[in-house]
Amino acid sequence: MLLALTNMIYELKHNLHYVCVCVCMYVCVYVYIYIYIIPEPSAAEVELAIDKLKSHKSPGIDQIPTELIKAGGRTICLEIHKIITSIWKKEKLPESGRNQP
Repeated sequence: MLLALTNMIYELKHNLHYVCVCVCMYVCVYVYIYIYIIPEPSAAEVELAIDKLKSHKSPGIDQIPTELIKAGGRTICLEIHKIITSIWKKEKLPESGRNQP
């Protein structure tokens, strides 16, 4: 009985160690990919995403209609790109952009 319990504890410790190593490796790979492989979105990508927005739909939480964003042209696109790159670099939403209950 004691030997079986000792073996179970050993297996549990071994498995827990294995899981911790796997999680650490996953986090390291994720951080590497996020920081070094995935570049911040370009202005062209933002412009393309804006062009793909569907018109005549209800606005989101910001209450800005899609048509207004599209009508803003390159100027609005560049301003949205500035906000996105700021969030991308800081990895934090600005206080004014958070959902407030």
